[in-house]
Amino acid sequence: MHWFPIALSCSVFTAGCDALSKRLVRDNDEWVTGTLLLGLSLLLLIPVFFVVERQPFSVDLLIVLSVGLPLEVYAYYLFLQAIRMAPLSLTIPLLAFTPVFTILTAALIVGEGISLLGGVGILMVTAGAYLLNGDLINLNFSAPIRAIFSNLGSRKMLVVAFLWSITSSLGKKGVLLYGALPFAILLLFLITGVFAVVSLIRLRRG
Repeated sequence: MHWFPIALSCSVFTAGCDALSKRLVRDNDEWVTGTLLLGLSLLLLIPVFFVVERQPFSVDLLIVLSVGLPLEVYAYYLFLQAIRMAPLSLTIPLLAFTPVFTILTAALIVGEGISLLGGVGILMVTAGAYLLNGDLINLNFSAPIRAIFSNLGSRKMLVVAFLWSITSSLGKKGVLLYGALPFAILLLFLITGVFAVVSLIRLRRG
C-alpha cells in the first residue's frame, strides 16, 4: 500500500495546481499560462534529471515522443481552455472518464487489460461524473448526460480525458524504455518548449 499516500498526495497537489491554473488563465491566454506553470515545474525537476539513472535513448523512445508530444500539447491546451470556460467543479471531475477510455487504449497500445474489480471501480468513478448534474434527473434519465455535452468547456474536457487515455498508455511505454523520472522530465521539457515558442510568437504578433 505504499502507493496510496503517493497517489493521495498527487491528487491534493493536482487540485491546487488546477485552482492556480484557473486563476492564471483568467488574465493570460492558454499558451502563456501553460508556459508559466510548466516552466516552474521544469526548473524544479531539471536538476533531478542529471542525477537519476536512465536507460539509453532509443529509436523506440523517439517514436513514442513523436506521437505523444503533439497529443500532450493539444490536450493541455484544451484543458486550460476548458477550465477557463466552465467551473472547475464541472470540468475536472470529467477527467474520471480517462480510465474508462484507457481500457481501450491500454489494450491497443500496451496490451493490458483490467480485472473485474478494477472495472467495477472505474464504473463507480464514472457514475460520479454522471451525478455532477444529478439534479436534472427528475427531467429524464439522460438529462445529466445531455447537460455535460451542452457545455463547451465540458465537451473540451471530455476530449482531454480521451487524449490523456492515449498519452498515459504511450507514457507507460516511455517509462519502460527510459525510466519513470527521466521520461517524465524529458516530456515535460519538450511540452514546455512548445508552449514557450508559441507564446513568444503570439507575443511578438501582439
